[in-house]
Amino acid sequence: ESDPAAIAYRTWQLAKEKNAVGIIDSAGRMHTKSPLMDQLKKIVRVLEKDTNHSAPICLLVLDGTLGQNSILQAREFQEIVKIDGVILTKMDGQSKAGFIFQVWNELKVPVYFLGVGERPDDLLTFDTKHFIDQILAS
Repeated sequence: ESDPAAIAYRTWQLAKEKNAVGIIDSAGRMHTKSPLMDQLKKIVRVLEKDTNHSAPICLLVLDGTLGQNSILQAREFQEIVKIDGVILTKMDGQSKAGFIFQVWNELKVPVYFLGVGERPDDLLTFDTKHFIDQILAS
């Protein structure tokens, strides 16, 4: 199958059958690319028809190095899909990701994880106090 919505639906069905977590990664869905955002809309429509009692959770992954562009990205995605939270990535370098305060304010969603590398154990639970302390220390 090459249709992203069909693949997402099949993933959703398998996860429900196995009582498991299904991860549907819409990587590459840049807010500036209309055809890709249209595919995301289709994925959302397909999944919404079959969610009944167990609605999918949508986490928006924001690149910590992109700065203010991430605010626009978050706004655009929020218009298409209900964002339940954020994963902030590429935080292993000099990025401070101060834009996240505006994202919090506008979307009213928490940051769940902080990516500080490429390995699975580099995805850390987000600690608000530590994050703010790091920004203020720089």
